[in-house]
Amino acid sequence: MTQALLVGTDCSECSHRALDHAARWAKEAGLHLFVVYVIQWSPFSFNTVQENAERHKRREEELERAHSRIIDPINSMLHIYHSCLMCTNVIIIRDDNYFL
Repeated sequence: MTQALLVGTDCSECSHRALDHAARWAKEAGLHLFVVYVIQWSPFSFNTVQENAERHKRREEELERAHSRIIDPINSMLHIYHSCLMCTNVIIIRDDNYFL
């Protein structure tokens, strides 16, 4: 079984320090690092086809922003400072009714 280390990020200075520490620890211990960012999503339900399509479009835009503003810079930082680190990035879309 692969051992792993999970670290969450919210793009704050504190989370950047935690990510750097986790990356060093994972690299030294040979652990797989999972970096998690959670997107809070609306708990409201949409009933019409048009409302569902608009919600889907907004969710896709939010995922793209998360990649460009959070995940891609984290990957660059990890690659530069912690080469040879096994890392997986996860974006969780949180809804009060379910998780994706």
